[in-house]
Amino acid sequence: MNTISFSQHRPDHPEQGKPNPKEHLEHVKKDIIRPLQLTAEKEKKVTEIFQDFLSEMDKKHDAGKHPSKEEMDKLVNKRDEALKKILTDEEFKKLKELEKKNRPNEGHPRP
Repeated sequence: MNTISFSQHRPDHPEQGKPNPKEHLEHVKKDIIRPLQLTAEKEKKVTEIFQDFLSEMDKKHDAGKHPSKEEMDKLVNKRDEALKKILTDEEFKKLKELEKKNRPNEGHPRP
């Protein structure tokens, strides 16, 4: 006997499937920051930068809509500039590779 279950998007639950910033930060730390094998000081600073970035993203989502591409680009550029001040060129390059590899919608562009 086979069982099939379906999940429905419910407009009355906009947070469905969206991790909270703390959960998201834990995923970033596990999948992106720790594999870089940074010093404790660098890891702390990079974590703080991502925490600020994710907090800003969450504020944009809480405003009731998904941030525009321009808003996203601005936030990502701000985060990346801060990261470049801490990381070597090689560390930053590896971070971007890990980020791309761990992006949940890789290969599936947003509408």
